[in-house]
Amino acid sequence: MKLLKYTLIGLVTVMVIVVFIGFLLPSNHQISESIVIDAPVGTVFGEVNNFKHWNNWSPWQGKDPNAIISYDGPESGVGSKMVWHSDNPKVGKGSQEIMVSEPNKHIKTILKMVGWNTVSHGVWNFEELDSNRTKVTWEFNSQVGNHIFMKYMMILCKSALRKDYRTGLQQLKSHLEHK
Repeated sequence: MKLLKYTLIGLVTVMVIVVFIGFLLPSNHQISESIVIDAPVGTVFGEVNNFKHWNNWSPWQGKDPNAIISYDGPESGVGSKMVWHSDNPKVGKGSQEIMVSEPNKHIKTILKMVGWNTVSHGVWNFEELDSNRTKVTWEFNSQVGNHIFMKYMMILCKSALRKDYRTGLQQLKSHLEHK
């Protein structure tokens, strides 16, 4: 009986500690990766500004080539939207829409994943280094609020997401430099 009592006290203590630490975890998460691509800024920007081109280099395309992808709105730029559905949990279901598109400078998207009650944004910045070299920075920003579970999930997912962003930028570079 004493063993059961101490086990329950131990479990409750651990749960209280986990919840307390959860309150202290950050509610804003950011990832930022950059690469230099040997291509004109207009070419690089055009590839990212059109979701139909993402299948050429997206890190998630290779994780599920059978994902169902549809497009809404204009071909590119503000209002252009990509919606996907995958049975692979590494891809999932969601949508991404271009909210801001400043030619050859900046793109901002809003990302919605089914089952994740968060506000996430993708941000792309393009810096022309010379006529045939462009520095590209791809960022992910997510606000999870006070959802303790989501705070822990973001910590667990952050390294995998960072790896995906690096892979995507490498694949974008390879695609554009070998066109």
